[in-house]
Amino acid sequence: MTDECQEPTEYEYSNYHVKWLGKNYKLGDPTHGSILDSDLEDFARDEHLRAKEAIHSQSLRSARALCAFHGYGRNSVWPPVDPGRPTEELLEEFRHVNQVVQSEWSRLIELVVGKEREIQEIIINLTDGKIRDQNGKILCIQDCLENSWEETRNAFNAQYTKSRSESRPVHMESDFSLDPEGHINPNHSSDLDEFAHEYLRNVRVNFHWKNNGIPRMLEEKRQYPLYRSTANYHDDREAMEDAIMDDVKFRNLRKPSPDPAADASEQAGCNFEVEDALRKQRAHFLVSHINKEDLSIPLNMLMFIHYRARLHPIEFAFQDNNSMHLGKQSHILSGACDPSFYVMFVPVKDHEYENQYQRAWCEPKILSKHLPEMDEDRFEDLQSAGRIFGSMEAWLILQSQAITYLFLATFCKQMLDLAKHELITGHTSRLNKKEILEIEISAGQKIKMLKEKKGAETMQDIASIRQYEPNCTGVNLQRYRTKLKEKSAAAEDHIKNLFDDPAYLVKYIVEQKDHHWTNIVEDSTYLPNEYSQSYHDAILRKVLYRSCMRSVLRRAFFEFFIWDTVTNALEDFETFERETLKEPPKMEEFGYCRRTAAPRPHVSEELDTYTAKYRQLQELIRHAAAFFIFEFRKEAIHAASEPMRNTYLTTRI
Repeated sequence: MTDECQEPTEYEYSNYHVKWLGKNYKLGDPTHGSILDSDLEDFARDEHLRAKEAIHSQSLRSARALCAFHGYGRNSVWPPVDPGRPTEELLEEFRHVNQVVQSEWSRLIELVVGKEREIQEIIINLTDGKIRDQNGKILCIQDCLENSWEETRNAFNAQYTKSRSESRPVHMESDFSLDPEGHINPNHSSDLDEFAHEYLRNVRVNFHWKNNGIPRMLEEKRQYPLYRSTANYHDDREAMEDAIMDDVKFRNLRKPSPDPAADASEQAGCNFEVEDALRKQRAHFLVSHINKEDLSIPLNMLMFIHYRARLHPIEFAFQDNNSMHLGKQSHILSGACDPSFYVMFVPVKDHEYENQYQRAWCEPKILSKHLPEMDEDRFEDLQSAGRIFGSMEAWLILQSQAITYLFLATFCKQMLDLAKHELITGHTSRLNKKEILEIEISAGQKIKMLKEKKGAETMQDIASIRQYEPNCTGVNLQRYRTKLKEKSAAAEDHIKNLFDDPAYLVKYIVEQKDHHWTNIVEDSTYLPNEYSQSYHDAILRKVLYRSCMRSVLRRAFFEFFIWDTVTNALEDFETFERETLKEPPKMEEFGYCRRTAAPRPHVSEELDTYTAKYRQLQELIRHAAAFFIFEFRKEAIHAASEPMRNTYLTTRI
């Protein structure tokens, strides 16, 4: 039952406003979510205090209740690690995945530090068609990427299956393996697809739970996807609510049985092979940067290898988290979590490990929301710098990095095999520091040369390349200034032509109409007939044309003003930032890699003005983006992409 006629509350408006769509932590991890129920929050606080006194050995029913409140186990599968497990088991799960990342990163370093120039050479020769197999067939980099992904997928699944068998999973826990027959992601990740996964429909949900045997009910406005396939998940509500606060009942609770559509004419069903459907999507949302389109470009592949091997994994935690689609509603990805815990990656002490890679390592440390261990400013410093994450975010970051380093090590080994170089484990120990530095400098110069050869970057180039570069500090306006000026000039010419040339105006109105009409007709199988048939009425067609005309003019006026406004705001902020934060973050060196010693703070008592200006700038840009999204929604003039139309229902139920 939809609630489109209901007026949103102030809470709903502030949390579900379209400006918050996109890469924003407020719409992801349940750790960041607000709970409008003091009883549930108090219960979680008391239970975690008792658990700490019991040295984290007791089950946490409140964690299950909080996850269920956010829709896990109700309209999406339960996380792969039961949130109700004792805290010590959750921490052990983090340590295990962290060790996998450390192992694969160390393997990549062994391959790259001494042989990066050879790896670069074979990649460039592959893309130039200069490499042949034993039968004389020309090899291509796309085939090598596919082979590396297949090996990565199989190795990850074998490791995951082994780990899962040792952890005594409960029946409700979902699977987290990769599609055993899946291929490498073919294309660059589409923000439009991610948007369509988030902005679907609003559903008013009543959440029931018991506090000391007293029934409680909490109402919240949530959104969740409805797929055209049968991969929709809906719980057995009575059984779920009965078991959520009872350890024994929950351990015996089974996943809901398949539920066919109400009648044969309906496209959607529930609980049919839901986890299979998620498995097919997992790599696309977890490691979108591993895709054939972007990595077939030598510059991207060389940067990917160079920076991931030379910089510590913690340097990429922030952008790995941003690149994942951890939706508040769709839950395509879900991971081990306790919504009452944050996770901080803490550098280990040098004396704890003799191995130089381990000395550079960071261990996960859990921080309770209910037992503050640092002041608020320090917490926000670390969170904005990419050192503290929600517990689910942190687990998924580690899984993403495990796959990334496994893939890169596999690919580099494949390149060296093609180059006929013998691999000897530990060969880096025979290189002195000067030799290692020379190899790194030479590899960096090769990357710089390819960048210069490529010439001016397009906006699509920037979106592609940024996946493989280290996360920059500051706004980095220099990279975008030319593009913004071009956008501003184009917007000025566009609005001038709309008023000077009637044929130009008509062309854009007809283009809007054709786009709208094409999408209506393509979706006519799934939409009620009146949506397409009613446009045969001349009056309604006039309504459509007027709407298209308004849309053309709205967008023209908006772009005429917004590009200059955004450019000026960014230039002002860049000047202020340069005056306020004069020194870049320092880097610590650990043998063959580097790590930022003290990330640049975005929040602190001394830099309160900086923080306020940064948030004002962010708000301006988000509202600008929201305009385009509102246009996207308006009367379906910009309908969802074809993959989304094939996936989601557009009917009201």
